Amino acid sequence: MAITLDTVRTNKTIRTIAAYVQQYIDEYYQEQWQQEYEELLAAWKKSGERSYTLHLHKFFTPLQKELEQIGLKFAQGLHGDLFQSIENWGPLEFRERYYWIVVSEEQEKALGTLILRFFHSHLELNTPHPPSFIALETTDISEIIKTVNSALVRTGFGTPQQVVFGYKESRVQEGQTAWQYGVELGLADTLTADLSAFNDSLVDSALANWGRYGWELASVASHNGRLMAFFKRPIFRWSRGESHRLCQDTGQSAGDLRVPGAPDEAGSRDSDAGRESHRSGPGETGTSYSPEPPGPC
Repeated sequence: MAITLDTVRTNKTIRTIAAYVQQYIDEYYQEQWQQEYEELLAAWKKSGERSYTLHLHKFFTPLQKELEQIGLKFAQGLHGDLFQSIENWGPLEFRERYYWIVVSEEQEKALGTLILRFFHSHLELNTPHPPSFIALETTDISEIIKTVNSALVRTGFGTPQQVVFGYKESRVQEGQTAWQYGVELGLADTLTADLSAFNDSLVDSALANWGRYGWELASVASHNGRLMAFFKRPIFRWSRGESHRLCQDTGQSAGDLRVPGAPDEAGSRDSDAGRESHRSGPGETGTSYSPEPPGPC
């Protein structure tokens, strides 16, 4: 049953608000991504991952204005604030950033906190899965951080199972060793879940999320109370096609295809999954949830 704005007006709970926002995402997200893709791609070429901030602001601003008209206030904006967020999880193609947004009424009565889970790629412009929201009745920062750092809570959103991109192989000369590296800072969260019976499956899920993109666990290390997992894979070159499916042979040479993570002519990009080293080698393929960028390979 659809939730209307009148429903939110008469039942201003954080859970009702979260459900209304999620309904908006489910209805409009993919269509707007497709419409804005070329504009965002131009922004990506100039400023890299800042284009995601532009995207979130543009998508959520109309909804925020609508909700403000019924007396709701969003301390960080419904699109979230980079300085009120954490990103420790997922391979470079499928990073997860969590924004927390305190919601109150006009009389400054706090209703709770919305947690925005935003999926994005650090290798090219892509949101491999729509955003999702969870409602917290607390506004205490320590409780918010504890919730976000709980693997059990995060997987409760429903971990998307789709593999995101297809890509083409580009091998280096025979005998050369060539690798790309990535790091996950949140692996320990899977070992400290409240329900210990679920620990094995949570670890399996976290590692499988990297494995489906061809990443191999290389090493783990403990630092400042965090368990860091280091992954590696042979480098490959990307080819973008309709629906993010694997492009058929287009006759392009290896030089026509972009090395993932490498800066293009418009400039370099930051990556807080980061610290990648780029060389070259083969990869695997898969199908994708679309938002589909328009255009051929």
